[in-house]
Amino acid sequence: MTQFMEMVKIKLDFYNTGVITNYERLTDMKNGELAVSFCADEKEQTVRRLSLAKSNDVMAYHVDKSNGKIRVAIQLQPCDKNNKFNTIKYENGYFYFSSRSDNGRDYGLVMRLIIAGGNVQVANNVVTLKDVNELTILAKPFVNSDASTEFNKIKMELSLIKDSYNKLATKNAAPFKRAFDDTDLELNSDKTEADLKELIDKTSNNELTPELLERLWNFSKYLCVCLDGALLTPAGLWCADNDCEHGVMALDGIAQLLYLGVTRTFTPDSILKLLDFYMSYESDLKKNAARVYGMRGYFVPRITAMDSATFGSVNSATLHFIASSALAANLFYDYYLSTGDEKTLRSKIFPFMRNVFEFYSDFLKLDASGKYITIPSYSPNATPGNLVAGRPLVNFALASSSTIDFLALQTLLNNLINAATLLKTAKDDVAVWKDMLTKIPTFTVNGDGCLKEYTNSVFVDKIENAGVMHGYGLYPLKNFMANDTMITYRPSVIQGANPEAEILASAASVNAVKARVRNAAYYQPTRNLVMAACQLAYGADVTEVKNLLVKIVNSSATPSGLFLSNDWRGSGMTTNDKPNLDIAVSLGVGTAISDCVLQSSANILKVLPILIEPLMVGSVKNLATDFAAKVTMSWDANKGKISLKILPSKNTKIKLIFNEVFHKVKNKDFAWNKELNGIEEVDLVAGKVFSIDIG
Repeated sequence: MTQFMEMVKIKLDFYNTGVITNYERLTDMKNGELAVSFCADEKEQTVRRLSLAKSNDVMAYHVDKSNGKIRVAIQLQPCDKNNKFNTIKYENGYFYFSSRSDNGRDYGLVMRLIIAGGNVQVANNVVTLKDVNELTILAKPFVNSDASTEFNKIKMELSLIKDSYNKLATKNAAPFKRAFDDTDLELNSDKTEADLKELIDKTSNNELTPELLERLWNFSKYLCVCLDGALLTPAGLWCADNDCEHGVMALDGIAQLLYLGVTRTFTPDSILKLLDFYMSYESDLKKNAARVYGMRGYFVPRITAMDSATFGSVNSATLHFIASSALAANLFYDYYLSTGDEKTLRSKIFPFMRNVFEFYSDFLKLDASGKYITIPSYSPNATPGNLVAGRPLVNFALASSSTIDFLALQTLLNNLINAATLLKTAKDDVAVWKDMLTKIPTFTVNGDGCLKEYTNSVFVDKIENAGVMHGYGLYPLKNFMANDTMITYRPSVIQGANPEAEILASAASVNAVKARVRNAAYYQPTRNLVMAACQLAYGADVTEVKNLLVKIVNSSATPSGLFLSNDWRGSGMTTNDKPNLDIAVSLGVGTAISDCVLQSSANILKVLPILIEPLMVGSVKNLATDFAAKVTMSWDANKGKISLKILPSKNTKIKLIFNEVFHKVKNKDFAWNKELNGIEEVDLVAGKVFSIDIG
């Protein structure tokens, strides 16, 4: 499976005299710099700073010490201590480390020491510095290569760096500064600069402060800049050990949390890097479809094996998750929606979508009523509730016609139709895709008004499951924003009442997600709760979104603001598995906050749909939408005032919907729809700002 692990530790042992005080770890998000500072006997302050160049993967590390000289021992320690290929050496100012992975190729690191003053002692590949005035370390890792070749190449690269640490850090800060200057969220907080732990602790009393949400949103934006789609996930940087399951990029939720948020920032290109990764293994995608299913086209697995796009596991949960290919294609189409990049849509995204469609066109079969079925099928993190010989199924990953298959397929077909129409191509195929939409089975609802996890009536939903994928129609697929169909179902009612009723598909999805969150808390990892928060935001459930954000922070946030994969205290608010740092949660929380402020589809914009207390007053700058426009606005919900500006990059028409607290339009030229609480049709012209003021 695609998993990232630590390769080597750079260990610095400082010789300090006295008691360490005032120890702080700082993240300068706007400059992309990490720092640690502390004092010895309240006299000598040591500051260590770390900066990473996204352009060339060179890490720069600097040590400053006031009122004294630097004394430190430096060494490299392999993380996989049992690997027989571990090699470490130090020569003339350079450390070299290499080892070998299971695929037979080398990985390692070259590290250069830049020292001013003092003296240097070397023994057993440990470098001891005494009375040094200044220390800078430059390091660069490599993977899947030949160690001797990389040693020479990286040494040359590091030797040519003449800039001081401060100059390097200034250059490295450029992408972070751009993101923080271009996009912004400001809430009406006192900016107390309170310790983050204090703000987190307030959630124990059900309190979410504006300052906390603003900081969490900014940290999510910082991580968006750090994200590198070519590496699938940055989670390995945050794993507590080499056995971190959350270092795996999976298309059943983690990928969506990692990547959908970046489309709301100025860093969507990481999604294209992910697409390029898959396309570099096009032959693997075709082999997946042909060898496992005997089908044409691409099959994109839930998880992939190392250095390939082949199946990362042979268990049913990976082999038979049929929706994963469509979910991948839809993720890439989201890039087009947010950017309007028609060139990339034509050259990369649309061809990828068509190859994914080819698999489904072969795989799908019709039942007696002329509707599609998927056999085999899997709904992730779920087991059907059927009884066999009076006993429940346990870890049963096989089913047929999982609801997520058809939610994902429906979105794929609509995206193909819209893309082909825009690009004026594949006219014959459009007719086929439209016909296929009529053959998607009607979604079914159980007696409690919850959307069922399987359209096949043979399979019974089991409430004690972690999965929330039958809520994907709300988010991230947004199937119901433009067309929310009614579903007939048989409710559990008092005897004598009407045995049939109708419910909106979105409302049934909301009920299904809420049932899983409330009744299966012990099975839910934190990332599922974050996905549920986004889903319920698109389901317009203000109370539940607020409760989930409180629960997520209260149960799984560390004092530093990083999130764990579950509640480390075992309080029952989440699953009680071994907790690891989970970077997808941090990115997902930022996305959930954005979804409270703005929600969009290709032709709809909802403004402040989830108006919780900490969001009553604030402003946003240049948040992206699914109709290729940037939104800037300021608001005061207490006074019913809002000033909204939309800058589109293409001509389009949208429906504009406001929260009900905003309703007094200043410009009488707008045809205000009271029932909609907005404008039925807004004509947006590429490059021209649309403005509206209310209140």
